[in-house]
Amino acid sequence: MPQAIHITTLKRMLQSPEPVDLKLWTRSGEIQCWHRCISLRYDFYKGTRRMKLLDSNEIRQLRDACVFEINGMEVFMWFYLFVICFSQKYFVLLQWQIPPRFPLEQRTRAELRFYIRLWTYTKQPLDYPQIIAQLKSRGHLFRNETHVIQQLQIISYFRIANYLKTFEVVGSNHVYVPHSYFEDALQLYYFDKELRHILFGAIQSIEIAFRSKVIHHVALAHGAFWFTDSSIAVRQNCFRENLDQIKKELKRSKEEFIQEHFQKYTSPDVPPVWKTLEITSFGLLSKLFCNIDDNRLKKKIARDFNLPQHLCLESWIKSFVALRNCIAHHARVWNRRYPQQPQISGNFRGLWINTSHVRTNKLYAIICCLAYMQDNIHPQNTFKQQIKDLLSQYGKVNLHQMGFPNNWKTEPLLVWFYSTFWITNSNIGISLITR
Repeated sequence: MPQAIHITTLKRMLQSPEPVDLKLWTRSGEIQCWHRCISLRYDFYKGTRRMKLLDSNEIRQLRDACVFEINGMEVFMWFYLFVICFSQKYFVLLQWQIPPRFPLEQRTRAELRFYIRLWTYTKQPLDYPQIIAQLKSRGHLFRNETHVIQQLQIISYFRIANYLKTFEVVGSNHVYVPHSYFEDALQLYYFDKELRHILFGAIQSIEIAFRSKVIHHVALAHGAFWFTDSSIAVRQNCFRENLDQIKKELKRSKEEFIQEHFQKYTSPDVPPVWKTLEITSFGLLSKLFCNIDDNRLKKKIARDFNLPQHLCLESWIKSFVALRNCIAHHARVWNRRYPQQPQISGNFRGLWINTSHVRTNKLYAIICCLAYMQDNIHPQNTFKQQIKDLLSQYGKVNLHQMGFPNNWKTEPLLVWFYSTFWITNSNIGISLITR
């Protein structure tokens, strides 16, 4: 039996119905010994556990992280601290092995053990033929090495490496599956590049429409300078941060209408909302909207986009901002997990999708949200057709890695009809277009 165990092993032992003996730190810094106790219930959200002492039938509460001994075995937790030093050539790994989470005044009682390691980055830059040779040694194949070198000269290898990972054997150290071709990774890169272009166009039109709605509705309800009014803000710290950011963007703005405003007016110290919000970023606009305390007003704006309530709109806008930031930095959007997840369940008035098997942290969910809002802003938009054409052009792309379900082509949102009306001189016609 080991003399010390990790805290994860402790958790498994506490889940067992067998009684255990514990030594732990209390909130006051006192060390207590609990004999023959069993776990009754663990509260995941509070991080607390209810324990029953069998000898006295007492019910007590503890945090797993305060236990430093179980059945005579030490419980430890590893903390890692990375520090760059020595002109950025070395990494210092400071490793603490300590009884977890005890009060500061009790640190002297703990046996702190420090392990310092120096790691030197030894990898050297490689020329293009050397990169190809290295990939060959890992099992990668090439159809045209000359073409590959030409591509590496205009696209860094490290950028393409993100697309090479999908061809690696799971759990291996850069070993590729048989029949993996570098050109297939290049195709993924160019697919991703074209996809970013389509998505950016959709986000751009949504941003402009959303900005217009916020300016119009909130200004009518709370005045031309509502973004300076702390009384309509949910979180005051967020309000101050937003206002400071607005003033910074106004100060560095070179827009003529902003400069003309400050030349003509001296009070208030900021232009009205219809001028100010035209130069703020999409991310800041999202923060301003989410921090408005008037939920009825936000719901009204959401209904303009045919969404059921404001929380849905907030989650969608946040996911669009996160996606736009990826696109702006030319980052990979294909096969990415997105931290900002849109709310896709609810009573949608327009055509929508079956959400039962949709992963909200993948791109498919965000694409559907973009398509839904595009249909409500520009009913005759070509966004969905552009997506379909791109997927048809790059038929080898694994759609499941973007979260596409098997039946995505049959979703009501993606199978649609609309009418186009046109007037040419005296002729009026109606065309039914199927996409």
